[in-house]
Parts: sequence; C-alpha cells; structure tokens
Amino acid sequence: MLALAACDEKGKVAEGSAYASKVAALIPRIEQVTGMTFKTPPRVATKSAEEVKAFLAQQFAESKAATELEGQEQAYKLLGLIPYEINVKRLYLELLAEQVVGYYEPKAKTLYVVEGAAPEAVGITLAHELVHALQDQYVNLDSIQQAGNDNDRASATQAVIEGHATYEQMILTLGGDKGNGSLADKLPGGWDMIRQQIRDAKNQMPKLSAAPMLVQETLLFPYLAGAEYVRAYEAAKGRGNPFAHIPQSTRQVLHSAKFIAAGDAYQVVKTPKGNAIVWLVLFDTPVEAAEFLDLANQTVVKRWDPKEYLRAGPDGKRWVEGGREMLVKPVSVGGHAGVLWIDNPVGARVELDAARATLVRAP
Repeated sequence: MLALAACDEKGKVAEGSAYASKVAALIPRIEQVTGMTFKTPPRVATKSAEEVKAFLAQQFAESKAATELEGQEQAYKLLGLIPYEINVKRLYLELLAEQVVGYYEPKAKTLYVVEGAAPEAVGITLAHELVHALQDQYVNLDSIQQAGNDNDRASATQAVIEGHATYEQMILTLGGDKGNGSLADKLPGGWDMIRQQIRDAKNQMPKLSAAPMLVQETLLFPYLAGAEYVRAYEAAKGRGNPFAHIPQSTRQVLHSAKFIAAGDAYQVVKTPKGNAIVWLVLFDTPVEAAEFLDLANQTVVKRWDPKEYLRAGPDGKRWVEGGREMLVKPVSVGGHAGVLWIDNPVGARVELDAARATLVRAP
C-alpha cells in the first residue's frame, strides 16, 4: 500500500506532498551535474519500514536471487571468508533494512521514501535515487541488472549504477555544477576526503560495522569503487550517460584504464560428500601469477595448518587436512598465466582441465 502518491497520472510531480517541493528543486540541479535531462519527472511515494522489509525479503526470495545468494554463501564459507554459522540471507536483510532510507524501483518507475526517516538523510537519499530514476530513462535498469548469470559482471554493472548516483550526489552535495565540478574535487586531497566520507558512513550503521569484513567491503564496493570509476570515466569522456560501454568485470571497474580480458571465475560444485569450490584466476604477467600462487599457499597453511602436501604437476601442491583436499597450482589460459585453486571433500575429487578453459574477452 502506498501511503503517499506524489505524482499525477501523467507522471508530473504533484503539488502539496511532503517531498514534491524537494524533488522539484533537485531535478534541475541533478540535470546540471549529470549533463542528462529528465524526459519526465519521476513518481514519488512513501512506504513504511515494514513494507520496505517485505519488499527486500521478496527480492531475496526470487528464485534467481535465492540461488545466487546460496552459491555466494557457500563460496565465501569454503574460502574461509565468513564463519560457517552465519546465515548470509538473514544478515543481508538486516543490513539493508538498517541502511535503506529510500530507493528507486525500476519496475514501478517510482522513487520510494521510508516513512519517518530523518530529514537530513532524506535530502541525500532523494538526490541519489533521483539519479537512478534519471538513469532508468536512458537505459533499462531492471534489464541490465538481470542480464546473464555472471556474478562478477553483475557486480561491475551495479558499480556503474551505484557509483554514478553516488558520485553525482556527492558533487551536488558539495556544491558542484556541470561546468566546474566541486571545490572538494579540485583541492589536493579533496577526492580522498570524499572517499573517506563514503567509507565512514558505515560507522553510523551498527549492524554493518559489526558484519564480517567481506560483507562490509562487498556492500561498499559499488558505491566506493563505482564512484571512483565514474569519476575517471567523466574525466576522460565528459559528463553524460555512463552506460554506453559498461565494464565487463570488477577488475575493469578497479582498473578502468586497462579494460583487459584477464580476470577470474569460480564455481561451487555440489558432490555427494559435500560442497567443493573451483577457482581460476588469471593475471597480466607471470610475475603477478607467481606472487598470487605464493600467497595462496601461505593462505592454505595459515587456515588449515596441514602437516604435509603432495606435489601436483610443475610447482603445484595438493594439501590434505581435516577431511578437505586443496589443490593449488599454476596454469596458463589463452596466453595468460594463472592459478587454479580447488577445495573439495576428501573422496570427492573435483578437477578442472585449464587447457580447455575459454577466455571470454570484453568487447
């Protein structure tokens, strides 16, 4: 149930609503900082905190999202990145419910604000979500977020979406305009201040601050790394629609100048004896691959403290400890040096022939 509709049937911002005047005042400023023009003003409505929680739960319950989240949880646990007792779905629901002040819903083409939200938070949220509403008028946000089944590519897309909204919202908040940027962005150390401001925001959220570091960084990535990517993109291309060439991987987000094909892929494999994980990582140079191989072996020793290992091919190692069998060895795929990591239950050996792997190159 929508408690407050802030638009008429044609999508024009309605008069007299709690947020109509704020939205109307923000629209020309957002158009100025982004260099993009609203084709129609967005619809605005409110939802109770309970309705928002129900909406988030529904998103996680959808079959594709539920399957992907289960796979992520198993991968994180198999890699030792989160404790086995954590229920990731429940944790994410709690964290998002703590953070959400408002959100733009592409399917409904509506910007929702949580009832009772602090006024100072609402102003920032409206600016951020209005950028999403603007994005959706130039590219179908719902479609590009649902495209394919590549988790890393989806994370890269999400980084552009959230990074664009974060960067433009920060520039607007700090008094920037389309032609001149912001004072903070120009001063020495100015962008570092903005980055730290984004990172420090988590300190105002007790549940996020107490979450495992992997969860914190995963949730921060699209906003922080994404904002840095959009900043670099605008410096090279100028302001405007950043979706003409979306990065194909998070590596391209983190190293926007490279846009190279190397990267990584992993898959959780279910066996009769338990879950296994296969992880293939490729690098630009053999030196980088060798450094990662050394770190991978150190990680195995630190995590399991195995008493012995068996050699597995040229300079590879196969460790057995605590009912688990870990393979770490150098490989080469498409001319890129890499490392293969396989962790499976003893007696359910999982293998990958790296020589048959295919390198998918970004367009």
